[in-house]
Amino acid sequence: MAARRSDADFISEINVTPLVDVMLVLLIVMMVTASYVVTKSLGVDLPKAAEGGQSEKSLVVTVESDGQWRLEGASINETQLRQEAARALANNAQLRALIAADGSAAHRHVVAAMDLLRQVGIHRVAIGVRPER
Repeated sequence: MAARRSDADFISEINVTPLVDVMLVLLIVMMVTASYVVTKSLGVDLPKAAEGGQSEKSLVVTVESDGQWRLEGASINETQLRQEAARALANNAQLRALIAADGSAAHRHVVAAMDLLRQVGIHRVAIGVRPER
């Protein structure tokens, strides 16, 4: 009599369909979560916030309601800001910039300041807020 083989002997490959299903669900969850996080980090009305953390030494650029820029309190134009930001970055490669914009400042002025800082090489840019009390 010939020995009869069991069903376990005939399985020669692994079924990857459940693995692919789980990975696709995880991918969808990650995509939805990432878009939610990005949406929350780009708030529009930022003059007040429940929490505002202190950061280490930063380059503070203030955008006033009329669009005027100030660096460390002194009025400054685009060329001066570019030079000062480059100088500060040369002194500290881990430099962070903080844009403290007036709540009524036009969005284009804030974006212009942020873009200029990134062109210089400062990629750690934060929006300043004051804590709600």
